[in-house]
Amino acid sequence: MDRMNQYHAAVGQLIWQYATEWQPRDGTRLEAVTDGEHGHYLIVRFGWKEGRFVHACLVHFTIRGREVHLLKNDTEIEWDRELIDRGIAPEDIVLAFRQTADQQAAST
Repeated sequence: MDRMNQYHAAVGQLIWQYATEWQPRDGTRLEAVTDGEHGHYLIVRFGWKEGRFVHACLVHFTIRGREVHLLKNDTEIEWDRELIDRGIAPEDIVLAFRQTADQQAAST
């Protein structure tokens, strides 16, 4: 299996595992959403809680080129550690939701 297929498989398995294990007890549920063709992998929370409908993306990965980008993390999990544990090279992981020093300098 080449590296990119390995990355797609690892990210897909990771979000499926967590979406399955986390199931909330408040009337909502978690679901893994995968689109390997376009490289998007999400964990979505939805359902009724206290009379209101909840729909939120908790985690969003995308695979672009030879990198895995974490676009959103509304959890306490260190997803980069989880990815490394599954064989993804640290230099191929991008925490896209964190602004780099170059981006900070350009925005001032």
